[in-house]
Amino acid sequence: MRSVTTLYIVVALAIVVPAAADEELWIPAAASNPGLHGTMWTTDLWIHSRVLDAPIEVTAAFFPDQTGTADPEEVVIELAADEHLKISDAVATLFGEQRPGAIRLRSTQPFFAQTRTANDGGVEGSFGQGIPAFSTDLATQAFTFLGAANRPGDDGIRTNIGIVNTGTYEMQVTIAARDASTLADLGVYRFDIGPHGWFQADVFDLLGLSDQDVELADVGVFGRSDLLGYLSQVDNRSGDGTFIAASLGNYIRIDPAGWELVATLTYSEGTTIDWFYYDTPNGQVSVSNPESGFTTGTLYFTPPATVCTRATGEVGTGPEWGWMEITIDRRPIGDTWFHGRHYYSTEPNGPIDQEYCVDLN
Repeated sequence: MRSVTTLYIVVALAIVVPAAADEELWIPAAASNPGLHGTMWTTDLWIHSRVLDAPIEVTAAFFPDQTGTADPEEVVIELAADEHLKISDAVATLFGEQRPGAIRLRSTQPFFAQTRTANDGGVEGSFGQGIPAFSTDLATQAFTFLGAANRPGDDGIRTNIGIVNTGTYEMQVTIAARDASTLADLGVYRFDIGPHGWFQADVFDLLGLSDQDVELADVGVFGRSDLLGYLSQVDNRSGDGTFIAASLGNYIRIDPAGWELVATLTYSEGTTIDWFYYDTPNGQVSVSNPESGFTTGTLYFTPPATVCTRATGEVGTGPEWGWMEITIDRRPIGDTWFHGRHYYSTEPNGPIDQEYCVDLN
């Protein structure tokens, strides 16, 4: 039966308004939840004040969701001068939660932090891994993991990946893997993660390879900024995991994410468009006498690329001025749309030969 340390925690915790922090550390994986084969995962948290002559306060917040946790409630942990404090089953004790996630620790004073996340193996003891606290200074937009492996079955191996977005905006993240021996691509997985979002999954399950033997693989993570990550190689027999920190370099090449693009042609009554030309990934397409409101539909391009449209005809066949407009909406796949517009007008009977291009990089 696992014990929960509460003697000095009960009087030390209170809901607080977040304060400016000189020291911010993240525990990228913590838990208080059941695992495979009847195991129960819990996290013990150690915090040590680096201030020798005065008490300090450390605020803690929990981030269990991929979409992010805006304005989380924080609890304050009081430490005496130079105190080293252990909080057993920290996720349940501090936050009253029974699920996995990341923990953020902040203080205006310097401190250390470390955790051990383990499952209860009963009479056989516990099986776990030490997970350090990482400074936000280590957050970066790309990093590589070494040591991923997969062997299906209850007597095999699985590799979990965890990612924390320590930034304040949503971003798309790419996970790519390759065989460490042959350098063959094993696949790519992309997903969105919100501000202060937390994501954890089986790497090879994400890539559709959970039933394949992979002796050794490199795993790369690509975002736009402010990411921390980890791997955990887990022995399926015992649940024992090995924590693997990211390397600072990135050595895995993947094809860049594609772009979605939609071009639309509109024009005034009395205007004649003889031809509308537009680029596609398979070459140029021409459409004769397109109606106003003609759209290319969604096209998919691999950057870098320059995409052009062109309209030819005559603006205004009557006494009124006429106009035509080409719009191009584009975005990196899964990201935010950009809106571009090319507008042209002239007095009656003016010829049209208008081109509008955009760069996809």
